[in-house]
Amino acid sequence: MKKGALILLAVAVLAAFPACSQTTAVLLDTSRSIPPGEFNLAKEKISGLAPGLLEQGPVTLISFNDDPETLGSSLTDSSSVARNISEAKQGGRYTLLYDAIFGTLSEFEDSKERGVIILFSDGKDENSAVTIEDVAKKAEALKVPIITVGMGAEEKNLKRLSALTKGTYLGKIGSFAPASAVSGADGLRAKKEIKPVEEKQAPPPPQPVPAPQPKVEESAFSLLTVILLFTLIAVVIAASVAIFLFFRNKKEKDKACPKCGRVFSVWETECPDCLEKIPSDTQPGVPLIGESKEPPPPADLDPSLFKKAPTADDLDSTMVIEEIPILLHMRGNQPPRMFQVSKSQPTTVGRNKVNDVAIDDKTISGQHFRIVPKEEQWFILDLESTNGTYVDGERVKFRELKPGSQVHAGQCQFIFRIEQKRITP
Repeated sequence: MKKGALILLAVAVLAAFPACSQTTAVLLDTSRSIPPGEFNLAKEKISGLAPGLLEQGPVTLISFNDDPETLGSSLTDSSSVARNISEAKQGGRYTLLYDAIFGTLSEFEDSKERGVIILFSDGKDENSAVTIEDVAKKAEALKVPIITVGMGAEEKNLKRLSALTKGTYLGKIGSFAPASAVSGADGLRAKKEIKPVEEKQAPPPPQPVPAPQPKVEESAFSLLTVILLFTLIAVVIAASVAIFLFFRNKKEKDKACPKCGRVFSVWETECPDCLEKIPSDTQPGVPLIGESKEPPPPADLDPSLFKKAPTADDLDSTMVIEEIPILLHMRGNQPPRMFQVSKSQPTTVGRNKVNDVAIDDKTISGQHFRIVPKEEQWFILDLESTNGTYVDGERVKFRELKPGSQVHAGQCQFIFRIEQKRITP
């Protein structure tokens, strides 16, 4: 029953566009991020869609994960569609969603055919060379709408993709309501058949109102997750503070008057009971509690023996210069921002706040590149970024950085420099 409703809805959406023969490209996401149960259900839904889609024109089947693969081109019968889609299997390491859609649009452009794309995916994209804006721009120029069906937990990206291309989001793969699907299909057909001038007709008989379908309260689930996360963080912070106070109090309790044994606070310098001076372990020359007292030196010993002889360091101190690696972020006509690069551990640069250097720019990846120190040298590593990392105009995966090297990431420009800081002893 659900399969028939999906067919009616897809056919109704296609009917809203000009009534001429057109190719329908069905794209199936075969990456490992798709739940296996929903993946098999999607193949069944595509087989059930075939009769309705073939009334509009031929059907082309495309699967994608690391690379797009054409399972069947310009198919004209339902059995061919069912046979070819049954051979699709999950695999790959990435999901080149935008590259697959962009390539399908390019085929429509080369063949001069009118077309519609139906996408079954979870909306995730990894390592595509193009962006969702590139896909939307090309789809608008070719007037190719993208109809999306959701798999997995995410829906936002699929809704945005349909909205940008004037398509339709049909909802999750397993949540179609037959009554609402039939009424939606009838409404699209009626809208297509309206004429500029119509004669008054008797009102149609009232249609039964479909029962409202229960909605999954995803916002409540997300709110509960946030509350649990903040509760866990609060418990960890409270436990850390309690441990810190315990050890601090224990350390303070260990400090007692060496004469009467009374425990004193860190700010007290004299025992309130016996008026004994409390020695401090932060003052030079004051013996620690429990330290044995040595006898004084003989009275006839020359005091000058305890004095140090003057040295050249006392007369003329040497100025020390420390080299500090710096990464300058150039921002057009604005003053550059300066970030210090660690000399002992890697420094990660990207858009995400977890990086050591976070840059608010959508043209760079969440974690774009990393600068690694090794034996007073610095090396740059590209972290599988979308737009690549360039050093002095050349795209690199791994390269040694020299003072003055220019690094480009997306539309951001950086300059690696070595600054000298004076340190006077």
